[in-house]
Amino acid sequence: MYSKNYNAFSSINYPLVAIIQDGKVMSYRDRKYSGKPVFYDKLDSSVGVFKIIPGADSKVLDQYFSFYDAVVVESFGTGGIPDGENRGFYSVIEKWQKRGKILVMCTQVVNEGSDMTVYKVGKSLKEKYGFLESYDMTLEAVVAKLMWILAITKTPSRVKKIFYRNVADDILYTEE
Repeated sequence: MYSKNYNAFSSINYPLVAIIQDGKVMSYRDRKYSGKPVFYDKLDSSVGVFKIIPGADSKVLDQYFSFYDAVVVESFGTGGIPDGENRGFYSVIEKWQKRGKILVMCTQVVNEGSDMTVYKVGKSLKEKYGFLESYDMTLEAVVAKLMWILAITKTPSRVKKIFYRNVADDILYTEE
């Protein structure tokens, strides 16, 4: 949350896990894990982030898709991309979706996550083009998770299933 403050980190969309008090870690959660951990040593870095800004150009998004297997669109508000004949975003998205690219919608807003069903521009993207939605995951969590998933599979249906699986409390909402 801060670049110079000692209280630099904050728990986004998640309750505090612990605090440091009098030099001791005071945990608020008593986590018990069963079974042995599974370690993964491969990540696929073919994940790009496209930030929607006023005046964003669909030709740039088209280039992103040519370089990456998955593109995370960081949108305004609850999640959506400007629609309209002069913008060209939807035709670019349709082209790459048909080629099997993974599409994910994130929000630029720090707290409360996304909800693509609130407005028509988000709802149509999710329904028509199969955008995955980050919900309460941070952008960083989404990118890391996609890099892990793409090292396992690039099949859109399997990517979706794994994406919505809760891993280390990264997503509280799930579509499973």
